[in-house]
Amino acid sequence: MAGPVKEWADKYEELTYKMSAHSFGLLSNEEKMKTISAYSSLFNSKGIDCSFDPYNPIIGYNLKDTTYEKCVMTHYAMIQKAGKMEANRFSVVDTIVDEEESKAAIFLEFGNTGRFRDKFTMRLAFRMKISDGKANGWHAVGDSYNLLPKEAETLAVQAPSTGAHMVLGAALLGLGFW
Repeated sequence: MAGPVKEWADKYEELTYKMSAHSFGLLSNEEKMKTISAYSSLFNSKGIDCSFDPYNPIIGYNLKDTTYEKCVMTHYAMIQKAGKMEANRFSVVDTIVDEEESKAAIFLEFGNTGRFRDKFTMRLAFRMKISDGKANGWHAVGDSYNLLPKEAETLAVQAPSTGAHMVLGAALLGLGFW
């Protein structure tokens, strides 16, 4: 017999599969609102925390004690920063449910067609705490490199400064040339 957290996780997976047919960055405002509405029944409307790759300064976010709507709109803003892509693959890799702790972790994999940006596959891990049939938000991490806007990709692959540059900089600072 499935408990309330497993039931929640099953609903989340079902909705996510349905929505994965849409292309990221290509949804109309009407389609976005339908998506938000469908998922909203799974989450508390306020007092939630949400994050996606929170230490990524370009596309990450980390909101505390906010509304579901603010979390979703922040997530869509992140997708817009990432740019258009046409998704063509989606799967749930694993689901871990802890009924005793009222927690769920869902591991997803998705890919794109290569239209609009280079083709890639990405894995994400989401975790949620469930109370009274609703999640108190989400926290997600994954390899977000392929979501970076093109100009950020260039910065990400630049070689780090060498020790010689740092020593020269320190010497110039010490000599009063900085």
